[in-house]
Amino acid sequence: MTIGNALFARIATDGFARLQSEITGLQERVSSGVNDPAPSADPVRALRLSAANDQRARLDRFSDNVQAASDRLAMTDTALSDIATMTQQLREIALHAANGTTGSGTAEDLRIDLSRLRSSLLDTANSRDSFGQPLFAGYGGGDAFADGPDGITFIGDGGRTSLRVSESLTVRTSLNGAEVFATGKSGQNAFDLIDDLLASLDGEMWLTTAKVGAESRALLSLPAGRTPTEFSFRLAGPAGQAMVAAKLTQGTPGPMIDAINAQSAQTGVTAAFGPDSQSIVLSSDGPFDLSEGARSDTAQMPVASLQPLSSTFTPRGPALSLRPQSLSPETLLSGIDAMVANIAAQRAEAGSLSTLADRQADTLSLRKTRIEMAVANLEELDIAAAVTRLQTLLMTQEAAQQSFVRIQSKGLFDYLR
Repeated sequence: MTIGNALFARIATDGFARLQSEITGLQERVSSGVNDPAPSADPVRALRLSAANDQRARLDRFSDNVQAASDRLAMTDTALSDIATMTQQLREIALHAANGTTGSGTAEDLRIDLSRLRSSLLDTANSRDSFGQPLFAGYGGGDAFADGPDGITFIGDGGRTSLRVSESLTVRTSLNGAEVFATGKSGQNAFDLIDDLLASLDGEMWLTTAKVGAESRALLSLPAGRTPTEFSFRLAGPAGQAMVAAKLTQGTPGPMIDAINAQSAQTGVTAAFGPDSQSIVLSSDGPFDLSEGARSDTAQMPVASLQPLSSTFTPRGPALSLRPQSLSPETLLSGIDAMVANIAAQRAEAGSLSTLADRQADTLSLRKTRIEMAVANLEELDIAAAVTRLQTLLMTQEAAQQSFVRIQSKGLFDYLR
């Protein structure tokens, strides 16, 4: 096959172009210190580099999740710290209310302070993180608690959010709001306890006591309504004591009279219909008293009224009102103490979760360092080998160019000589 000058020149030019392209690429890689990223340059290295980059991206996502979890748990701890402070303030108010010497003016002052504390606690219960998500509501995006006709109730879903921080580990980033504001009593939250304390400081209830008694006779009135309501109390008389309970409706004290007389042998107290047939006359051979009062409708009002009577059945002194046991200072303080202990436990749990997130952040940092080293090793150019290759290419280019010039410089007459 005969090759003309034009074809030879074109073949040589294409060869020079490929050689120059390889030289230029190699010079750029030597300058940057990075290997050729094209998979065709080294398929095995490209596969390993792709896997390492995928792992690095995954670790970056885990690191972002750890940071988000740490931030959210830090905000949760701040909220719990505020709640703990407010719980201590609540306890101080309850102690002032229980000292028995507080005047009505001071009682109203305590109610004002307690109402402000209630509002502040509600705001804290509905705290949100930096992304606007509630801290204590669970998986939903709404508030955790809402104030309504039945008081402040939990309206969250009770879920506990979490974030994945490794291939096999998730970290919880929230606490159950219903558990955070629990008091240890079934069906009661911190706001119910505050409402009970508010009720104990209000008007008629402020004048009640947890125990009422008389010398030997008294007129007992139970404020039953149209709806059947069970009234109960502990009756202590000369012979002993017993719990008495009966379900009553307005104007029908008979069931309670029967219940009291059924325990007469144990208490030494008897009961009979009063002059108006709606109250009860209690009689005994010595002093007796009523305590631990309760009513099934959980109304925040007195359980009973006891009017001491003289031997001639005339009133002796003012009537005494029996406070529900749920509103007694002892019960309220016990509930607040349970709140204090619960908040401490919730803070400990949040701290444990935060520690777990911090440890995982350290682990991820170490893993990312190792991945960065692996990627660097795969991307880093072998400078010595690259320079040797570059010198070889440059020498090849120079020799090829000299040969091309020499061949191109000869004409037909040079070959005929």
